[in-house]
Amino acid sequence: MNNISFELSNTLSAKTAFTSCGCNRTPSSVHWLQDSQNENQAEEHGGGGLFLYAARNSVAVVLSERNGAPRVISSHSLHKDRVNCVRWLQKSTNSSQLCYFLSGGVDKALCLCKYHRKTREIESVCCFKDSQSSVICCDGLTLKSGQFLLASACGDSYVRIYQPDKDAEKALQSIKFGTGFILSLQLTFISATSVPVLVCGGDDAKIHIFIQQAGQFVKAISLHGHEDWIRGLDFTTDDKGDMLLASCSQDCFVRIWRITESPNKVPDPSQNPSGEIKLKENVFVAEVNEKNVTFSVTVETVLYGHEGWVYGIHWHPKVLDASGTSRQPMKLLTASMDKTMIIWQPDADTGVWEERLRVGEVGGNTLGLYGCQFSAGGRTILAHGYHGAFTLWNLTTSSSGDEHWCRGIAVSGHFGDVTDIAWDPEGHFLLSTSFDQTTRLFAPWKETGNWYEMGRPQVHGYDLQCLAMLGRLSFASGADEKVVRVFQCPLNFLENLDKLCFWC
Repeated sequence: MNNISFELSNTLSAKTAFTSCGCNRTPSSVHWLQDSQNENQAEEHGGGGLFLYAARNSVAVVLSERNGAPRVISSHSLHKDRVNCVRWLQKSTNSSQLCYFLSGGVDKALCLCKYHRKTREIESVCCFKDSQSSVICCDGLTLKSGQFLLASACGDSYVRIYQPDKDAEKALQSIKFGTGFILSLQLTFISATSVPVLVCGGDDAKIHIFIQQAGQFVKAISLHGHEDWIRGLDFTTDDKGDMLLASCSQDCFVRIWRITESPNKVPDPSQNPSGEIKLKENVFVAEVNEKNVTFSVTVETVLYGHEGWVYGIHWHPKVLDASGTSRQPMKLLTASMDKTMIIWQPDADTGVWEERLRVGEVGGNTLGLYGCQFSAGGRTILAHGYHGAFTLWNLTTSSSGDEHWCRGIAVSGHFGDVTDIAWDPEGHFLLSTSFDQTTRLFAPWKETGNWYEMGRPQVHGYDLQCLAMLGRLSFASGADEKVVRVFQCPLNFLENLDKLCFWC
């Protein structure tokens, strides 16, 4: 899936025009770049319109343009096996055209890469391969020195900490979690300080908070409340300066935790030998600027609305108001195996968190959503599902000033091995078959000229192996059950294809 560009002669050249690939079935396989405060400031090379996703052994970069039509603009095979997680990193750099990201996979590797916006090229920086099992999730943080602090959770029950500029071969620290697994983690700074905090959620239904002290992460507290595996964590800071940690779980609940500095509180573990969470005792101490500072953790709210496991969670990114001041909208996006996304928001009068928007699928053979993301300006929400497909919704404003969420065009592709392709005899569209048991038709959209999936002429019950065009309006395909089937294009499909693309 690497981008291809070469010259055959002085007058003939070739480059990648279209890439189609489905998203991997893991909760951490999509991440939207949040380096722009306002999505409307996105320029030619994306600005706030770039998101990253894992596609089999590769990583794909998608540009979501102003007209709301995303397309894959770069891809690179970084791993030798399936990629489980991807993560953009925020780094202060003199060049706004340079971005960094992390990826981890089943090949036990954690890779740090550069993405060049101008050339749309992906360059590997370093790769850590000291894990004994698959990388499940990862995150990174930019220190004041400009160096990266990286963390990865692996199937061998370890969370490993890396700093690329110090040692590109081994982890600086390895944190063992017994026989359990960490399924989600986040790195950030605690309450407007330069002290890194690592938050891990695992199969023990607990949230473990570690504070970096003297260069090593030390466990500060474990938060109880969820009753099943924790599948997602996300941090933000409200306009008051308090930290808000959102967590989601397979118990179908979402919890929001508030972390505040509490100089008058002192923790006393002896008063809570059972480990039960109590508001007045839920505190920990961290050394900040050579002083011990006490922080309290309280449950802000517990949200219930999903009818299935909640796999994805993401805070609305910060935005700029009319005066140019950065503020944090209190909006939280969640995605669930019940095939829906929900935007939660507190009521302006009571402060009670409520469901403000629910979008998703009704019926069909999809098995739910694995993850979700807000775009950089918060006007687009994105989720990915079991069959590798994306669900994208855009916030539109009517002529009367009313705002509505409308279904948008998303990138798509096979989630199984592609076994055969066949061109339309006139070269206007392309058919492909795959082990995902579908035959798909791709063609350029009239509105932009970019290629998209226009239909699925065949959805089968066996893995498809071969394909041949028999003319412009018919094709034959063969599958594992050793039967060749011939399909003729119906008039209704032909009329819809004519509306969407230039097929004749």
